[in-house]
Amino acid sequence: MYGPEYTRPENLARLRQRFLGHKRSLAIREYGLGLEALARLADGEPLWRVHEAVFLGACLATGGP
Repeated sequence: MYGPEYTRPENLARLRQRFLGHKRSLAIREYGLGLEALARLADGEPLWRVHEAVFLGACLATGGP
């Protein structure tokens, strides 16, 4: 599906039917947590505070706790 014919109308239609809203929402949250971790690092916060955001992002990515 993601090969050279990716933009063919029938492939695009099939992609639209997959309802990727949930996946997109998770990706946006993971991205936000990554930015939060970088901001904490830049602000000189302790590493446990930086890793807190990273850990939450990893949990979202894997479906963990």
